[in-house]
Order: sequence, then C-alpha cells, then structure tokens
Amino acid sequence: MKFKDLNGEEFECQIYQIGKAQAPLKKDGWNFNWRELVANKKRKFFGLYVQGKLQGLISLEVQVIGAPMMFMHQIEIAPENVGSKGRFKSTAGTLLAYACYQSALHLETSNSYYGYLVFDSKTNLIAQYKKYGALQSAGSKMYFSPAAGKRLMEQYLQDI
Repeated sequence: MKFKDLNGEEFECQIYQIGKAQAPLKKDGWNFNWRELVANKKRKFFGLYVQGKLQGLISLEVQVIGAPMMFMHQIEIAPENVGSKGRFKSTAGTLLAYACYQSALHLETSNSYYGYLVFDSKTNLIAQYKKYGALQSAGSKMYFSPAAGKRLMEQYLQDI
C-alpha cells in the first residue's frame, strides 16, 4: 500500500499481525503496554509499518453478542506521529480502514453485523472518530457502518 508523509512523499507500507516480540511498551512513549495486551489470545493485533518502522497498532476481536461482530479494543499511533509535528498523518485512518476490511473479511455476508466495526471511544476522541465517518450509538459506543468502512477502505487501502 502507498502511504504519504506530510510532504506528500509516498512510501510503501505494510500491515501485518504482530506478536509479543514486536509489541511496544508504555515506557517507550506509547499510551498502552502493547506487550501485555498481546497476551490476550482472543484478540488479533495488527501493526502498520513504513520502512520497517512501526507507525501504529490496532487490536481487534470478533465478539459474539447475539451474532458475531468485529470489535476494536485499542488503536494507537506511534508517539512520534502524535500532534502537528507527526510525519505520517494517515496512520489512524489507514488502521481504521484495515479494521473495517477485517470485519468484511471475517464475518459472513448473511451476518447482520457484516462490515460493521464497533468500539467504545474515549469521550475526548468522539469528534475525531466522527471525522472518519463513525457514528455514535449511545454514550461512548460508536461504530463504522459498512458504507463508512467502504469509504475508508477506498481512501486508505487502495491496493488491497
């Protein structure tokens, strides 16, 4: 996949499942201790890499609540990409698009949750998720509809 930095320069990026050895620690500037989180065997963890360097992580799980649905537990961009000085601004959008892709990939088309990505947001991030097309259902519960997920995938995952 192609990935642009602040200057518009294109880089090849990869997203793949990570394990404990690739998971960063909170003491390294991350908000979560991903090495501890990766121990949860029900979840899958994916890292976005540009030039071999980790730029962001996401944690996903297919949960069964009536019917199977894709649930996003955590998403985080690398500390050096946070704020106005961050080099790669499309990290979060790319990871969200990939999570929507995983929902379509792992759920049956007959499932009423096919293509949906469900998550709980921190209150201060609700507006940010809405900018990506997420909808708020109740309180801090949010989701991406299949249509919103398709738009994200078209914008961020052109080569998948």
